[in-house]
Amino acid sequence: MTEQNRANKTMKKIILIALFLSTINFNTYSDQFDLRLKTLFDDLTLIENELNAGPTINQIWSIWSEIGNIEAQQKFNLGNQYMAKRQYLKSIDMFSEVLDIDPNFAEAWNKRATLHYIIGDYEKSVSDISKTLELEPRHFGALDGLAEIYISQDQFEKAAQTYKKILSNDPNNVDALRLFGLLAFKTKNYNLAEKLYLRTLTLMPSFSLAWDNLAKLYRIQNKLSEAIPAFSNLIKIDPTNFEALVSLGTIYTKLAKYEEGIQQYKKALLIDKTNARVYLSMGHALKTIGSREECERAYLNAIKYFPLSGEAYWSLANLKTYKFSALQIKEMNKLISSKIPSVELIQIHFALGKAFESNKEYSKSFVHYKEGNWLQRKLPLIHI
Repeated sequence: MTEQNRANKTMKKIILIALFLSTINFNTYSDQFDLRLKTLFDDLTLIENELNAGPTINQIWSIWSEIGNIEAQQKFNLGNQYMAKRQYLKSIDMFSEVLDIDPNFAEAWNKRATLHYIIGDYEKSVSDISKTLELEPRHFGALDGLAEIYISQDQFEKAAQTYKKILSNDPNNVDALRLFGLLAFKTKNYNLAEKLYLRTLTLMPSFSLAWDNLAKLYRIQNKLSEAIPAFSNLIKIDPTNFEALVSLGTIYTKLAKYEEGIQQYKKALLIDKTNARVYLSMGHALKTIGSREECERAYLNAIKYFPLSGEAYWSLANLKTYKFSALQIKEMNKLISSKIPSVELIQIHFALGKAFESNKEYSKSFVHYKEGNWLQRKLPLIHI
């Protein structure tokens, strides 16, 4: 065969290959067929730390966002821009146009599902999620959205199964682990919740939300000794977490560790110096350790920042050395003439009874004790 003949045959092969490729509709390419994904998901199951999983997860998202059509890719990118600007309806329209070009592009279905969820159309969101998962069963983003919808509809078993699917592909997904833990907590499966939270924190010790969830789980079960390190770790990560400081202070005082509790309350008051409830709790702890002057200041601050605080007035009345001023008695009399919660009203009546008793105005004292007792009998579950 001559060189020319060989050249002609080679050229014919090239032309035939080109003709064959031209008949292929590349728009049928969908992300779940990308060979890189299998490797990345395999890698994901082997990674032991969530922080190390970040680059792999980012690569997966990047591949999911690729489409083999220039026009569709441009529209997809524009849809993302509209979404970032909260122009949700425009974004939905743009992703719909992408799907008109390539209905097998899973991420466009997922994006549109997210938008339907944001605007509250759960039925359409579930429909688009179903299509996403039909194309890409491993799509942890779509599965997470589906679980949230199930939870909002009190379909807890379906939500649990969805989180299990996420974790089967990405066992170290700390968000899925924590949310699965919250679901277990919500359904009062406290043992499972604890295991999931601890697994989350093993993978990501700096995950403040998980520490918060674990601490509250221990507190609701009255496992106060376990709650202390959980709240303490949360505060190390987030020193200005007001609720955590107050909770830790309350736990210490319940365990009769009053000094430690008072210190936590004081730290909380540096963040919110107007919180009457914290002053009241701190006042109770200060009374217990015999710090009378500080105790009085704490109760007075509780009244300053919440003038209706019957508990603060009654707590002051129970201090043997405290004597109400004429102005304070006047203020309490004003309060009982106004519309205030029954619990506060009862305690103010008792405080006035004690105030008039100290002033030896026994007839007035009797009237307020009688009124307080009568109101209390109407509310038998309230303990003053």
